[in-house]
Amino acid sequence: MKIESPLSRVEETEKLIEAGANELYCGVCPPDWKNKYAIIGCTNRNEHSLGNLSNAHELKQVVDIAKSHNVPVFVTMNALYTEKQHSHLMKLTNEILAVDIDALIITDLPYLLQLNKLDSGIKIHLSTGGTAFNSETIDFYKDLGVSRIVLPRQLTIEEIGDIAKRSKGIELAAFVFYGIDANIDGFCTFHHGLREHNSIGDAPLAIRDNPILSKLVRYTPNIIAKNIKKTKLASNLPACWLEYDVKVKTNNLDAKMIRDRISNSYSFNYMVQEACGICALSEFKKFGINSVKIVGRDNATHDKIKHVSFLHQALSLLDKNKSQNDFIKDSQELYRTTFKADCKIPRCYYPHALIKN
Repeated sequence: MKIESPLSRVEETEKLIEAGANELYCGVCPPDWKNKYAIIGCTNRNEHSLGNLSNAHELKQVVDIAKSHNVPVFVTMNALYTEKQHSHLMKLTNEILAVDIDALIITDLPYLLQLNKLDSGIKIHLSTGGTAFNSETIDFYKDLGVSRIVLPRQLTIEEIGDIAKRSKGIELAAFVFYGIDANIDGFCTFHHGLREHNSIGDAPLAIRDNPILSKLVRYTPNIIAKNIKKTKLASNLPACWLEYDVKVKTNNLDAKMIRDRISNSYSFNYMVQEACGICALSEFKKFGINSVKIVGRDNATHDKIKHVSFLHQALSLLDKNKSQNDFIKDSQELYRTTFKADCKIPRCYYPHALIKN
């Protein structure tokens, strides 16, 4: 399995490859696009300036470095576009394709059909925003020329295994690290970029974008963190961060697990901790999953390097032909030593892997 790492700065390229990245993905959102459509109309599903390269020139620098190491570069163009955006979209697409990237990661069906008309030969990966929850959907996209599917992160291990068994002749990628989202990407209608329009000086108001406030909340008891959330400093958080709770009437293990996953997904102390799915790697290897993906294009460079190195070490453990139980035990210890935290169901991508073992 290959490690697909996020990237948003030219200088990260060499470092991420050295850390163990086999594939790189990035976004490009030029100033003329942002000036015309604003941040909430970004070219991809990461509206933050820190999550994107600024132009095709920076992209070429990334591609040149990556190609010297035989590492492919994929570009995310996975927003949903309006009809008025399409001429500008295709202009930017042609600039990106001229850089000789290896694939485009997309969501928008009209954009996919337009790409097919170009007949450029570029490989197309379906973003998790394409919501391919079953093999029939995957066959639909395969017929339209898609070569890889990035599976939704809400699928269970069993569902991924069933899809892998039924879907032949197409690559599959699965998320294994960093942000868990309780909402389904392709169905979520909230724009996260709205918070970038309110700021004090150069500092965004949203806590998640402010390194000082994020650290303060991370190491603060829950009762104090809740009060920080209610201050004006946090007043422009996106709608999917609104506080809520979930009540489950049954007491079986699955019901509790579902409640823990959903109700904890948007507490601040949770969001800043590393969500992980490496216990599923041995299953993914059996399924023939081609690539395991890390979330976080807008993360700091040192965090991206740490995440790639962690996943690289986990795959090395897998290559030692350990039993499933031994692999999970050693993976959990690797997580503890790397992130100074214990494995817990609320931040586990595939909790059934823990429950079964």
